[in-house]
Amino acid sequence: RFDEAMETLDLIQGELSPRAAVRLTMERGRVLNSSGMASEALPLFKQAYSQAIEAREEGLAVDAAHMAAIAESGDEILRWNELALAIAETSEQPDARRWRKSLYNNLGWTYFDRGELEKARQNFEQSHQAALEMRDDRAARIARWCIAKTLRVMGSPEEALKLQKEL
Repeated sequence: RFDEAMETLDLIQGELSPRAAVRLTMERGRVLNSSGMASEALPLFKQAYSQAIEAREEGLAVDAAHMAAIAESGDEILRWNELALAIAETSEQPDARRWRKSLYNNLGWTYFDRGELEKARQNFEQSHQAALEMRDDRAARIARWCIAKTLRVMGSPEEALKLQKEL
């Protein structure tokens, strides 16, 4: 019900706080992206990123960069994910730092899909570490599974099986 979603967002009127303006821009982008219109969503994610940086809303900046990576293609996927990760890693804002496990996971799968398996494994390891730091058992298990899958594809089935059995 994408049209209804946009109509609902259109109801938002008046002066918005910087945070609310970022959210509105990003949600418009999410609706477009979810409806299969990534090329129309991408400028909104980029705009939301700029708005968030200006407003010093690092968590929203990371979210916007993450969404830009989803809407992008090719090397731009890596660039936006790495930009988001750089903010998440250096931020003192919990809303930004919590993204680390997801961003490392996303980078892991991007590298996996590109056949850069050692980089994929390293990113899945980082995702696992971030999940442990955040005491997110579910994310930690997912990261371990990703590491095991990557090891299997890299030609280390015994090590992969050991990890899988531990899960």
